[in-house]
Amino acid sequence: AAFAEGEVGSVGDLPAADALALAAATPDARAIRYPGTTVTAVAFDLRSPKGPFADLRTRRALLAALDRETMIEDLLGGAGARADTLIPPSSWAYDAKSSPAVAYDRSAAVDDLKAAGWRRVQGAWIPPGAKKPLELTLLAPERTANPLTYEAARRVAASWTFLGLATTVQALPPAEFVEKLRAGDFSAAVIDVNMGLDPDPYPILASTQVREGGSNIAGYQNAALDAALVAARAPATITN
Repeated sequence: AAFAEGEVGSVGDLPAADALALAAATPDARAIRYPGTTVTAVAFDLRSPKGPFADLRTRRALLAALDRETMIEDLLGGAGARADTLIPPSSWAYDAKSSPAVAYDRSAAVDDLKAAGWRRVQGAWIPPGAKKPLELTLLAPERTANPLTYEAARRVAASWTFLGLATTVQALPPAEFVEKLRAGDFSAAVIDVNMGLDPDPYPILASTQVREGGSNIAGYQNAALDAALVAARAPATITN
């Protein structure tokens, strides 16, 4: 408000959509984009090999059910990028060829769920081995603590519910939200991870970080990935 009234000459750290709207509405003002490296993502509890989200095809289906481009436009005023990998596009380590996109495609989502063993009964999805449809609670920080992530969670829940997976958002105060993540007391959660321009995904993906106090809150474990994460941390050899 002070900027719009000419009381201050600059303002920063605004939500992207608000900043762009303010620049457009204020004569002689311009928005300067300074890309961040925070990825907003859904983390699933993958500790059980027989859990509903253990199959890659299930997770890919739920990703394909999300219209992420529209979310970026609506929530960020277009000032964001779809995350096809944890490595931000602005980083030296980003490789588009190694990060194939999962397109928004509800038909493909349905096909993947069926291929993973899910059954659809009266429009609702029943996980493999279960007898009744899954009802999912999606954890998120409360709106006052993180309005962007909270709204992203609402969009995700709406998309999955439309697909046939009944999903409700449980918004929590920051301390309670973090405690549930650390304890593994969740099925799915919308989180923010600041990867940095020199990213090191080891803390959130390595099997050693599943133990209490580690940052691998999803509990994901993969021996081949562990080896790659360790190799990526090794000192580089500089040649002339």
